[in-house]
Amino acid sequence: MDSQFQPKKSNLLISILKLPFHLVRSLRSLIITLMILVQLGLVLIVILLIFRPPSVWTPFKKYLNSNYEPRVYLENSDEIYQEINAVQGREELSLDETQLSVLISEKYNAFSAADALISDHQLTLYFNIEEEKKAPLWIKVILKENGDHSLNIDSIGFIRFNVPESLIKLVNKYFIKINDLIHQKSLKDLLIEILNQDKFDKNVFITDSWFEENRLILNVEKQ
Repeated sequence: MDSQFQPKKSNLLISILKLPFHLVRSLRSLIITLMILVQLGLVLIVILLIFRPPSVWTPFKKYLNSNYEPRVYLENSDEIYQEINAVQGREELSLDETQLSVLISEKYNAFSAADALISDHQLTLYFNIEEEKKAPLWIKVILKENGDHSLNIDSIGFIRFNVPESLIKLVNKYFIKINDLIHQKSLKDLLIEILNQDKFDKNVFITDSWFEENRLILNVEKQ
């Protein structure tokens, strides 16, 4: 009687021992399938971004934008430059999110830079990289300040999801316009890039800048 059950027990034991290997094999197959699907998805996105058939492209932009609506600013930058040029000696000035957004929008008005959000040691920028303002395509760039006060790109992509920077460069010529801005090595360099130097008095300089809560602090010197 025991001898009849011995083969069944052996088969059951072998099946149990093989189970982890089957699971690993199935998991590996699943991961490979997902990787292929992701790669195919990226290829389709590239094709869509390059050829842009209107019937598909417009709804796809809405999907990428994820219902994002930029804040609207009615003021201009004249008062900001007046305050900077009025500095005597060395002073600390601050820029809030509204003022920074206005400065960026004026700098890159060819394709309507939109919005800036400031948090602790982080700057989030939103840009429309399409010529069509009625059907924009927004990208989101997050810049973070490191311990040595240098800046680096923490993430970049569309509103809905991040993508490699090289992909945006490949499919959109307007991205080149902000390339210098987002690759500045420090917050001071970034502000110098944003500010219109032609509106500065000749003896006024930005010597330093740093984050402070939801503002950027500028150290301005008149020589």
